[in-house]
Amino acid sequence: MSKIIYVCFRNRGKAQPSEKRLKKICDNIINTDNITPNPSYTFSSESVTCGIANPTGTIKINQKNILLGSLLNNNESWEKVDVDFPDGNYAIFRQHEEILEAVSDRLGTRSIWYYKDDEQIILATSQRAIINYLGDFQLEEKIIPWIIATGNSSFYSWDKRISLLPPYSSIFFNKETWKFKIKERKITKKEQRDFSESEYKKLLRQSLDETFSEYYLDFNKWALSLSGGHDCRGILAFLSRNKTSTINLKTVTWGGINEEKLRGSDAHIAKKTANYYETQHHYYNLNHSNEKAKTVIERFLKNGEGRIDHLTGYLDGFEMWKNIFEDKIEGLIRGNILFSNISASSEYEIRNFMGLSLLSEFTNLKKYTYLQKLKHNLPEHIKLQNNENLSVYRDRLLLQYRIPIVQAALADLKFPYVEEFNPLLTNRLIDLTQMIPDNLRNNKTIFKEIVESIDPEKEYAHRSGTSSKKQFLKRKDFTTLVKEEFKVANAKNIFPKSFLEEILHDLKASENQKKSPFLFLKAYIIHFVRRLLPNYTKKKISKIVNKPKNLDIFTLAFRVTIICMMTRIIENDLKNKS
Repeated sequence: MSKIIYVCFRNRGKAQPSEKRLKKICDNIINTDNITPNPSYTFSSESVTCGIANPTGTIKINQKNILLGSLLNNNESWEKVDVDFPDGNYAIFRQHEEILEAVSDRLGTRSIWYYKDDEQIILATSQRAIINYLGDFQLEEKIIPWIIATGNSSFYSWDKRISLLPPYSSIFFNKETWKFKIKERKITKKEQRDFSESEYKKLLRQSLDETFSEYYLDFNKWALSLSGGHDCRGILAFLSRNKTSTINLKTVTWGGINEEKLRGSDAHIAKKTANYYETQHHYYNLNHSNEKAKTVIERFLKNGEGRIDHLTGYLDGFEMWKNIFEDKIEGLIRGNILFSNISASSEYEIRNFMGLSLLSEFTNLKKYTYLQKLKHNLPEHIKLQNNENLSVYRDRLLLQYRIPIVQAALADLKFPYVEEFNPLLTNRLIDLTQMIPDNLRNNKTIFKEIVESIDPEKEYAHRSGTSSKKQFLKRKDFTTLVKEEFKVANAKNIFPKSFLEEILHDLKASENQKKSPFLFLKAYIIHFVRRLLPNYTKKKISKIVNKPKNLDIFTLAFRVTIICMMTRIIENDLKNKS
């Protein structure tokens, strides 16, 4: 729910005078504009100054040690530097005498950014806060091809001087010697045991029971995000098994108007499930905002710092998240087990699903000379390795890319309003899921069977209740916004004028193009045939040919607009700083 900036100075006399400056950053930059947040919290001590935006009761503060997020077991020690990682989802900032440490959890569910020079080290969960504190902006151009091709910023910050702390890592810094190092651990594939399917199932079920028997959150402050899928239903079922009652548990679901009445929808099934477990259930309507596209997108970029283009859940201008905040829900329990529903048919398909497309893979982007000149390659550590099968590669990308990059960016969008905790991404379950054989991990087979064996509500959702981003991007006020942004000076400083003009030309041509009545039918037939084909057939087809891929012109325009608007937002931060 909160965001933090933590500064350590070589000159001890600079800490206290900087406290007022950090408060202004927390008040004006980190907080969103559609709620009245809690007053920012700041402190300074010796060589350290810290600011926390929108602090709530979910934060743990012990002297100069701060934990944003939640632990599985509240009694677990987290304040001591250079110790084993506690179990939970968090970002920890802690120090003892001459040592300062920032710690990311095993999957990097909460992003930590850092900057260091000869005079100061800055740690934060906000890039904008660091840039504003530094007082100037140096664009990292490597971010451009990633946002255009994938819709996310990958491993990069907007500023070339700022770095992202890897998952399962800590920044270990000696304030006396001014020596700095990253201690990075690796999540390794566990050796599979000679177990039968029933033995693996028993082991996973036992681990889930143990996890939820240790699990404690104050249900007066927290709510479970409930849909019609297996992950959150599994959490509710195991909570019910391991707690005396779930009557005091709040559950929330969101979607369009009347979605609760639509059979098979997330909202409809979630309501039935909540009624069975007798939770305090609330449904939030998620509809297109009456606000202008510029307001919706600008708030989206400020809240999430332009790290991702997944606008679909925020088309109401964050009205739903405002309501959740004002309903005094301080945290949401979310469910994402470490198995993937995607069938591992090819490396290409796996990367596409994980948000790892390359510019060179889009057929229609080859005509843009500017894009062809950009360097865009996969980092070595996320390429398919010689000793990996496709299932292992898929699940490794889930650990090393999807969760710490895509899902962490999505979490950033919500942190101005609520905290998040995922009990299915805790250490015991991470270790166990790495050991389970491919055939039981694929399509969440083993997890689904366990959930269905203990959950009396047997119906699961087969349709989602969220609005379409494509419809929003075709709105007249969106295309007007694109034209306006492309005229701003910073857009022309980043992109060649000819490239911006090409996008506007193609955007206009697409707006004027008449839709063929057969396009929808063609798409439906392809989708239906794909569902009928067995996995081994799809694998053979994908090995022979990869379907040519195009990037929708409205999506391309949106992603280029993200780059233009986000750089302008950062530059405006600097103009308005004290």
